Amino acid sequence: MPLKNIVALPDFEWAARKFLNTTAYTYYRNGAAGEWSYRNNLEVFSRYRLRPRTFVDITNIEATLP
Repeated sequence: MPLKNIVALPDFEWAARKFLNTTAYTYYRNGAAGEWSYRNNLEVFSRYRLRPRTFVDITNIEATLP
């Protein structure tokens, strides 16, 4: 899956499992304290909803930058 097609965290999980070797994937996947931190991070992240903004006019974006 090309990076441009990855749109959510489960997509990164799939890509990591498919493309990393076992040692690298285990390091990526494991969490501290019996994976409590990993599960807690997933639970906290699921509380937030990201609303992508589409079709926003950015023709004068340079004028807004300091």
